[in-house]
Amino acid sequence: MSSILSRCSLLPILALPWCSLAAQAQLLAPLPPMGFNNWARFQCVPQKPLDGSNPAAYSFQRFMEDQGRALHDSGLSAAGYKTVVVDDCWMMRNSQGYLHGNPKWSGSQQPGFDYELTDYMNTLHNLGLLGGVYNTAGAKTCQGEKAGAQGHQQADANSYAFWGVDFLKLDNCGAEGGVSTETLDKQMQAALKNVSRPIVFDPSLPAGQYPQSPAKYTALALAKKLGQMWRVGPDIKITHDTAPPVSPWDFKEAGYEIGVYQSYDSTIALSRYVGPGSWNDADQLMLGDNGLSTSEERSQMGLWSIMGAPLFISADVRKMVNPQTAHLKDSLAILSNKRVIAVNQDPLGAGGYRVLRDNPATNAGFDVVVKPLKDGSLAALVLNKNASEQTYTLKLATLGLAPAANGAYTVHHLWTGASQSSVKAVTMRIAPHDNMMLRIVGGGTLTPTGQIQTVQPSFDVAAKCLSVEGSAKPGASIIIDNCSNSAKQQWQRQANGRIRLLDSNLCLSANNGPVNSSHSQWAKLDACNPNDRKQAFTYTLTGNLKNSQGCLGVFRGTVAIAGSRVNMYRCAAETAPQVNQIWSAPHGAKL
Repeated sequence: MSSILSRCSLLPILALPWCSLAAQAQLLAPLPPMGFNNWARFQCVPQKPLDGSNPAAYSFQRFMEDQGRALHDSGLSAAGYKTVVVDDCWMMRNSQGYLHGNPKWSGSQQPGFDYELTDYMNTLHNLGLLGGVYNTAGAKTCQGEKAGAQGHQQADANSYAFWGVDFLKLDNCGAEGGVSTETLDKQMQAALKNVSRPIVFDPSLPAGQYPQSPAKYTALALAKKLGQMWRVGPDIKITHDTAPPVSPWDFKEAGYEIGVYQSYDSTIALSRYVGPGSWNDADQLMLGDNGLSTSEERSQMGLWSIMGAPLFISADVRKMVNPQTAHLKDSLAILSNKRVIAVNQDPLGAGGYRVLRDNPATNAGFDVVVKPLKDGSLAALVLNKNASEQTYTLKLATLGLAPAANGAYTVHHLWTGASQSSVKAVTMRIAPHDNMMLRIVGGGTLTPTGQIQTVQPSFDVAAKCLSVEGSAKPGASIIIDNCSNSAKQQWQRQANGRIRLLDSNLCLSANNGPVNSSHSQWAKLDACNPNDRKQAFTYTLTGNLKNSQGCLGVFRGTVAIAGSRVNMYRCAAETAPQVNQIWSAPHGAKL
């Protein structure tokens, strides 16, 4: 990325938003990108102008420009939502192989895009916005258009730079000739690096892999090298105007779509990959006219913000300029909440991680998520998964905060703006599918604390939690179990590498003896000993917990079975990870 500053000197002044960030951080997307993408709400379906004028003259390009104008006029662009990304169906490829705008909107009689996009990008830039486009790595787009990037990467990158494109979303569809998506993504990244304009690269490489697949984690490692953000799972539940309304909140996986909760659940498990210039994309924000309740909208916004996920609205922003319903007014207020956006845009760039999931169900119990912030404070979110209002008490000392000077903390409520001082616990009534979101001040150094989870057996199946079998005492065996509020599932990853059972002097350890590929040794609890190398664990980007004897792993790979024993195994190569050795653990800002 050392050439970013020199590239910025070549750009027109209207493209300077990325350059000012690059000047600060010498990299693209040092903060999670924010903006608009039309896919989840509209797909390729032609839309009408809101003023009642003739839709036959209303083009796809004008529709996208109107969404950009609405970001500006509603104040959302001033809040940070600046990148307008047009998804599939905008493009065609001519007989000479050059990419250009599709003159018709998804085969309808309504106009599509100009042949080349310079005027479109200038329109967005003149509004103080950034422009993004979609394509696929293969020869065909996911909607079947023969306009994919395969074999045309450099020509496409040259066109993007000429038009003034700031952002490229690259999907996985349509590869031909046995060429891998990994190879095609590498070729696209190389082409983007070979143009004078910095273009944020959003490959979807990991999205097509299930969490129980080893390929998921090699894809994530590669995506982190190639791009600045990447999709991690299936599409979030898209909105169909003609279908009976289905809430996107708890939608189970079907047709390569998952619900909001499921998207969060699979993304929070990968928080170790997050950092400045590296963002897990949990897919689009469904706030607005997509069928979420106001409480659910507040929770999606809070969860995406505390995870450090990119914030891309997929709703009819035109309706938010002068919202006519109480729901849309609330949607606009939630999207505009500066205190919550500040958590997402915190310059430390830490990924939020889950401290507690007290019930494996998606519709019962509570989740607690935290994220360390640059100023030393801690963001925390408590999600009520229940279908009814519930009271929850969050004990701040359980989050890994160092004791406050006076034994209590200052707490700022991010949704309301209220503050409390001298607080040890916060109690609140939380509406169904709503959340309590806080910024906690006064704790000093954070010790990463919480549950340690296996990989998920599938996108909408809960992971298991590292637990103690029977009584917590020296020699007790380590197992995986259904996640709960049990004290036997709360671990602290200390600075010396020890993984201590919270509020005890017992640490994760292993028996003596050799470890090889065919034999293992049981993991166990033992008295914490700073001189015992078997208790000193490092945490890798792949998700391995390694000590002097090997890697922590679930016996025979049975990650879906509660009660399975946990062993120490010879560590698998990071280029060929084994899912029974992959864990989601509390962590600091960097691995």
